[in-house]
Amino acid sequence: MSCSPQIRGIGWDHPRCMSPLIGSVSDFNKIHPQLEIIWDTRSLYDFGEGNLKELLNDYDLIIFDHPYTGEISDNKWFVDLSASLSVEERSIFENDSLGSSWQSYQTETGIWGLPIDSAAQVASYRPDLMDRLKSPVPRSIAEVFKLAEKARECNLWVALPLAPCDAICTFMTLAANSGSAIARDGSSFPGYDECSHILRVLKELAGVCHPDSTKWNPIRCYDYMSANQEVCYVPFAFGYTNYSRHSPGSLIKYSNIPGMDSDSCSGATLGGAGIGVSAKSKHPGLSIEYAKMLCHPSYQGSKYFRNNGQPASLKAWRDEKNDKKINGFFSGTLATMEQAYLRPTLPDFLPFFRDSGKHINAFLRGEISADTTTQWLITNYSSPQSEP
Repeated sequence: MSCSPQIRGIGWDHPRCMSPLIGSVSDFNKIHPQLEIIWDTRSLYDFGEGNLKELLNDYDLIIFDHPYTGEISDNKWFVDLSASLSVEERSIFENDSLGSSWQSYQTETGIWGLPIDSAAQVASYRPDLMDRLKSPVPRSIAEVFKLAEKARECNLWVALPLAPCDAICTFMTLAANSGSAIARDGSSFPGYDECSHILRVLKELAGVCHPDSTKWNPIRCYDYMSANQEVCYVPFAFGYTNYSRHSPGSLIKYSNIPGMDSDSCSGATLGGAGIGVSAKSKHPGLSIEYAKMLCHPSYQGSKYFRNNGQPASLKAWRDEKNDKKINGFFSGTLATMEQAYLRPTLPDFLPFFRDSGKHINAFLRGEISADTTTQWLITNYSSPQSEP
């Protein structure tokens, strides 16, 4: 008796990721009715900082964070999709890229994933609370400080997710926005003066933000922001359409980030997710076909979006009907997304990224000095060390 083929995939444990994947099973089964499709989950922490290698034997499709691209390329962990994309398909994906999303899954040696989900650090606010303050949405850091002062007079807070991963991402956003971006090829890092200035601004921001900010990631921040009447504004955090979709609890609106020294919204750290095919997949052809369906503009802007997904398709973000359903999330943040900063995807960058977030978070909590943090960042840019 023959067994039906099975494809197994893994995403990260949040409705933004899993709802559209689970919803897509019946759509792909219309094309391949005998195919069994199973989607598993791992934590958001493992998605951003876990070990991809340990997933290769068990999964055909893997939703991954683009900073892993260099490691994937060097080790040939995934199928290079270059030969599986026609000239027309490659043109479709490239022209539909939201900012650098398409580029983020490529190296000189291949294409290691397709963009399935796009995000960047954006700003967010509670319109009802901002109306109480009679304040406009800040367009510069100086305006954020003014808003924070006014908010405290009314028993409200500005907040800023600064858990280790978010602390280094915000550092990178401020660096890129101010013209001192970490070079994608690893060739340069902000100098001592630039690094010190960015850390000082970040510490001052943390000092006027909700006291739990150094414990929060974006999800914890948005959950608190939605459930309580305290947080009126967040200047930098990875955006989630789930919190602005029209529903009884949709209180949050999203906007472009404030600039360091101007109203420029450039340089926000790019996030999102790609989908790749394990080099050990038993069904690489079917897996690639499935990935193409999930990431095609026509699917991204329809079924993927309707199933609570956050598409990587520029066409989907420009769809006015979609935008209305999520309270203006797409139009409110599109300029930030299109000018987002693509961090290095070199294999050596990931250990530094993990360790630097811990050091910056410790600095923001007052456990190490600004000088110690600056020296550590500059010295260890290419050689990550132990925890502080």
